[in-house]
Parts: sequence; structure tokens; C-alpha cells
Amino acid sequence: MAPKKKDSQEKSKVNFDEVIQRSSRNMKMNQSRGGISYTEIHMKSMRVDQVAPCFANYQFVTSVDLSSNLITDFTNLGLMQSLLHLNLENNSIKDMKPLSNEEAFLKLQTLNMSKNKITELLPIKCPKLTLLNLNSNAIDKIETFDGHPRLKVLSLRANKINALTQLTAMPALKELYLSENKIRQFTGLEGLGSLITLNLRKNFIDIFEESLPAFDNIQYLNFRENKIEKQEELYKLNQYSSSLKTLIFSCKSPVLTNSQHLPDQERCRQQDLPLPGAAGIP
Repeated sequence: MAPKKKDSQEKSKVNFDEVIQRSSRNMKMNQSRGGISYTEIHMKSMRVDQVAPCFANYQFVTSVDLSSNLITDFTNLGLMQSLLHLNLENNSIKDMKPLSNEEAFLKLQTLNMSKNKITELLPIKCPKLTLLNLNSNAIDKIETFDGHPRLKVLSLRANKINALTQLTAMPALKELYLSENKIRQFTGLEGLGSLITLNLRKNFIDIFEESLPAFDNIQYLNFRENKIEKQEELYKLNQYSSSLKTLIFSCKSPVLTNSQHLPDQERCRQQDLPLPGAAGIP
């Protein structure tokens, strides 16, 4: 029985390699070897349930799309030396541990892991990562997350996050999307000096504390569909008036009793606007 199992594994590996080759696109000349190499692999909706070690053989591939499959572990993708863009949307991944490996994903720049089963935001190494999409997971733990030096866009929409205190130490971050979570206080968010866009729509914020996050460059704030009952709460956002261009909110009180400390009406609206942001972040 043992030899038969081994043969089955070998056969599965060969078949998987063939599938990758059939799904590869965009060939380019490899000058170092004088040959042709694939640069993209597209295997969307192919019922793939594992990432075989043979992925590591494709050292010149820069983009991999494995969205809408059955993958639970993506560790072997970290061995692809030239990988820049990775799409793992809509799989069955439960944790982000492979991203904590300092020797993996060394060139990865953009990663889409939305619509998985992730419950905890773990430390992320990936030294060149600039865009991370974790929308529509089940993340409710972020205590061990320790920031990232180069991340520019982080999207955590539709999770179960209830506090912002650990979302810190991201000096390059420009866009942060946190709508549809369970956040109750607008506090924390330290070390985000480059932040331009912050979306906190559809949370549970009801008042603003006197000590607010320090944003020197913020231009877009969205507090629509929170629990704010009085527009007077918005006066507390006056510290952002020098840079703020768009403030979106909704509250029960329909009349502003004093608008001199608020952004002018061209920048302060009670309606939705097209959300500025990177491609692939809804």
C-alpha cells in the first residue's frame, strides 16, 4: 500500500505542473539562460486545493492569480523569487503565518487575500509590500500586528475589528479602509504620518474623544453610518481643517448650530462620494 501512495503523490505533482504550464501567460526572453520564461500564472476558479512545491520552479513569474479556489495554505508561493503580485481572493485560508517568514515573499508588492477565513492580523514581513487587501474576512484580533515600513494601502473592510490601537507604525501608509467593522472609538492610529484617506463608514463611533489621532496630511474622512447623534461632535475634527478636503458623515441632528469651526460646505457633505483609492480596493 505504501508504494502505491507514493506513486499517487508523484502523479499528482506532475499533473499539477502541467496545469501551471497551461495556465501561464506572457512569455519573455530570459537573457541569462537564452531561453523563454513565463511571467504570469492565471488559475482562477480551477478548484485548486493546494499549492504544490513545483510553484518554486517558476522563478521568473511576477504575477499569480489563484483566486476563487479551495486553497488553505499558500506557504510554497513564498519560494517564488520574482513574485510581485499575488491574488488569493475567495479561498479558504485561515491564517497569515507565511507572511511572517523573513525569508519568504521578498519581492511581493501587492497581495489580495479578501474573502478568506482569516481571524487574526499577524506581523507581516514582506519588505516590499505596498498594498494589502484583507476585506471580508473574520479578523477580530490585531494585538500582535506591529506595523509595516512600506505599506501604502491597507484595506480591512467587513471584518470584526473593534479597536484601532494596534494599527500603528506604518509611516508610508496613505490609504486605510476600515468600514463595516465594530469600532467604537476614534483613537490610536499612531505613527501614520502619511495618511491621506481614512474610511470608517458603518462602525459604532458615537463621540469623538478630545485626544484624536495626529494626521498632518489627511484629506478624506468618512464617518457615514456610525452612531453620531449630534453634528456638534464634528467640531472636534477642527484640528484636521488645514489639510481636510472631504468629510462624509451622517447623524440625527439635521442643523449645524455653529459652522465656523467646521470645514466649509464644499468639503463637508452628508452624502457618499466616489472613494479615491488603489485599483482592487473596493
